[in-house]
Amino acid sequence: MLKLFKNINFKTPKIKKELQRLVGFINRFKDFIPNLSSRITCLTRMIRKNYIFKWSDKCRKSVEKIFYGLKKKSKLFYLDHTKLFGIFINESDTIIGGVLVQNSKLIGVFSRKLSSTQMN
Repeated sequence: MLKLFKNINFKTPKIKKELQRLVGFINRFKDFIPNLSSRITCLTRMIRKNYIFKWSDKCRKSVEKIFYGLKKKSKLFYLDHTKLFGIFINESDTIIGGVLVQNSKLIGVFSRKLSSTQMN
């Protein structure tokens, strides 16, 4: 087991599609985040049809607390090559990130900003 999440970050969503991606990425960690559904209510509410998208300070703080909790408490487990595992990837125009899980245990995480060449 290894400690993790030294530099995971998020891009502030500007449109609903980016917000959906962020919520999807956060949901990948639902097994590691207690009370996740109540913690992201302000985010999931904005995804609804006919709801006006407006990023607020409350939403920003909610996401920051989730990411802080992941950075502080998350642990990595070693991959067992004899068992199935899942790879989940999330991307935006400027950032890419992903998670490797096995049996609801976090194996690895990556995120990085894309270079200008990669963005084209």
